Amino acid sequence: FCCAIHTFKRSYAQKDFLNMFNPTMMSKLPKQQALKAFGTAAAQVGGPQQQQHQQQQPAMDSSTPWVAAADGNLPLLQQSLQVLELPITAADENGYTLLHAAASYSHASILTWLLAVDDSNRRTTLLQAVDSEGDSALHYASTREAAEFLIRHGCDAAVHNAQGQTALESKQAELQETMQEDDDEDEDDDEDLGQLKRLVEYLQSLENRPQ
Repeated sequence: FCCAIHTFKRSYAQKDFLNMFNPTMMSKLPKQQALKAFGTAAAQVGGPQQQQHQQQQPAMDSSTPWVAAADGNLPLLQQSLQVLELPITAADENGYTLLHAAASYSHASILTWLLAVDDSNRRTTLLQAVDSEGDSALHYASTREAAEFLIRHGCDAAVHNAQGQTALESKQAELQETMQEDDDEDEDDDEDLGQLKRLVEYLQSLENRPQ
């Protein structure tokens, strides 16, 4: 995949970081693996003085809103959208939205802020948006809490992606694959597996609700 982030000029250090971090690709990784990769990439950008300077003066480029949404950094998300003059409905060239990113990492503050927009049309656009593979924000949801929030605000659980899967079917396939993997089991993996089971149970419960 190649994101729209590559269209902006940046320093060599930023280029190295952004080549290692692609919002769409990272969201497709298991959560703990993605977080570890994100942390490794960030740690490799510059020395302590440069990192301190970047913390004081965050560099803005076209990836920043997605990084902020995935990291749960609401102030940076708001600031970057303003600086880059992007709407909250912005998507990269793969159709990956800020709501997708927030749902991927179950950041309640980001989800709440994005869907608190007064414009009902923009809210609907966010909830109905799918990426190039047909995945909605609900397909990306990593926890039951994120899924419940999306459903409560009108996300459609019946949407099928390009593989013909609803969010439930996609998560069931992910759960089956995860349970078949026996390597590198640790407490983080157990926690992720528990979160995924709870998510699948919730999505299954939606099918039993009266129409």
